Amino acid sequence: MVFNFKEHRLLREFLTSTRISEINLDKMLKELKIITFYTERGETISKEDYENLIKSENFQKYYKETLKYELERYNNDQNEKIKDYFEENIYSELEVIKKYLDDLENHHNTIIVNYDLINDETAENAACLLFIKTFSMFRTIIVCLEKRLLCANVYFRPLNEALNLAKFFLLTKNTEKGKEILFEWFRNNKTPYTKEIVSILKEFAEKHSDEKTALVYSSMNFELSQATSNVIHNSFIGIKEHLIFKFDQDNILLKTIEYEGTSNLREILNNVYYLDSLLLSVYLSYIMCFELLIPGVNKEILMDIVTKRKELQTISNESMKKMDELRRGSEIVI
Repeated sequence: MVFNFKEHRLLREFLTSTRISEINLDKMLKELKIITFYTERGETISKEDYENLIKSENFQKYYKETLKYELERYNNDQNEKIKDYFEENIYSELEVIKKYLDDLENHHNTIIVNYDLINDETAENAACLLFIKTFSMFRTIIVCLEKRLLCANVYFRPLNEALNLAKFFLLTKNTEKGKEILFEWFRNNKTPYTKEIVSILKEFAEKHSDEKTALVYSSMNFELSQATSNVIHNSFIGIKEHLIFKFDQDNILLKTIEYEGTSNLREILNNVYYLDSLLLSVYLSYIMCFELLIPGVNKEILMDIVTKRKELQTISNESMKKMDELRRGSEIVI
């Protein structure tokens, strides 16, 4: 079955949005007799069943059970050896990410010397500028994670949107509508609606089935944007990350509020693993723009970036597995 945004919802979307544990989700599915099925995006349920899960009478009960479990896991993670494990992995993963980001920035610096970024109001210039902003936001995320700041994740979605906008400008540069939108972007500080951007990108994806475009549009950009939508807004789940709880008999009470760096290193490492996938998305978008959509770019210069993209694909796949294990609450064995 093919996934339909209007009719379907992913189970992992429910897990991410509510933070209900998988065990409790299974109980809810059985209680409500909800049938799941598989699409190309993963385990799926109908939109109606998704709403039934949210409105379930037992939602609060299972949410409390999940909160208790998270608290037990958090307390276990405060073991000094486990904290050292998290710190070492956060540091080593970020060092790898910085290396690949350095390589892409250096490559971009060799390309932008061929453009007049100040005076020319072209789609190519817009794409170059948007990648500069992308790299800057990526650096900001890294600094936030190094300082253990959970606010790092608020940059994930605007970074992804900058990538999509760069591709949008290049894909529509020869259309009247595209020229109008580009003019407004340069002169009047206006950006097109997300629906317009997504529509153009999907249309392009449907017309191209080669490996590069299939990778770029295998839904990675769209799913990254969806996965980060909750942290952009002032959602309950996003705010709860700043709260540390404690047990009082069978009750869960507020212990402290973490306004600065978090002590939840598991969550920081989870964001670092997510950053691998985001960097892969940056590489894929960069290759698409400068190899497929901008004529005249030296293809030989791009070969090194294409090779590094393949390396990143392997790293990202492994990170997604590790991220899934962290989300499941897998015990850390030291």
